[in-house]
Formats: sequence, structure tokens, C-alpha cells
Amino acid sequence: MKLNEKLLIGYKLYILIKFDELPKEEGMPVSETWKDKIMHAALTFEDGNVIYFGDSWETDPVRIGSNSTIHLVVENEKDVYEFVEKLSVASEITMPAEKTFWNSVYGSLVDKYGISWGIEFEIVQM
Repeated sequence: MKLNEKLLIGYKLYILIKFDELPKEEGMPVSETWKDKIMHAALTFEDGNVIYFGDSWETDPVRIGSNSTIHLVVENEKDVYEFVEKLSVASEITMPAEKTFWNSVYGSLVDKYGISWGIEFEIVQM
């Protein structure tokens, strides 16, 4: 995966992954019209605050109510599993908490109020 960093006034824009960068062995086919779309990006401000962006999937277009996600980056791997477990009561888990191909432990769900959540711990590669 490429990490494209653009230093802009007061913040950094990270383009984390485009759809054509998905590992083929993950079984997630991408059409020609979607291959250059950004799957995930983040805007990091000087004060440390982050706005995280995620594109929709080609097979699951954006619908009002599903067009935003609360994304938490937690301090350790264990917290991902605990947050997903606690938030999953009466909720729909959209991705069980697990290690991912983008070097994170990540889980996502839609809670009982219809709010989308993504919980992540970024694994630092040495």
C-alpha cells in the first residue's frame, strides 16, 4: 500500500488506499470505473485531531444515514475487540474485529441507533 502525504496549510492529507490497491486474494473485485476511487483517506490537523474518510463500496452505494462513520483510533489492539463487543449489543457487525491487510486491527458496526462505527488500532511496522 502506498501512503501519499500532502502537506497543506495546517493539516496533512493522507490517501491511505485506493480500490485498485486491494489485495486480489481478499476476493474483493473492483471494476475499471472504481479502481481509481479512494477507499480510505484521513485529514490530520496540527492539533492532532483527525477526520477519517471512507468511500462506499461499488456494490453498496451511499444512502442517507450511511454516509458517515464515527471512526475511533484506539491505543491498543485489545481496545478494538472490547469496543466492538460493547457497541455490538443490539447492533449489526459489518466487519468483525480482526487483523487486516492494511496493518491494523479493525472492526465496524452499525449500532442500535443506526450510527456507523469503525474502531481501529494501527499496527506500527518496524
